[in-house]
Amino acid sequence: MMAGRQKMLAGELYYPMDEELIRARERARHLCQTLNTSLGSINGQQRSTLIGDP
Repeated sequence: MMAGRQKMLAGELYYPMDEELIRARERARHLCQTLNTSLGSINGQQRSTLIGDP
């Protein structure tokens, strides 16, 4: 049986309230909020670290 994230990425039907997907949405929401509130006060390196750029 595939996990919710795997199903979602494969374009299959999935349960959106899967714990892994809930945690991922919460993390994304937090990172977006942090980025949006600090746009004028962070440098390129901090931005890359925050959003996970290589």
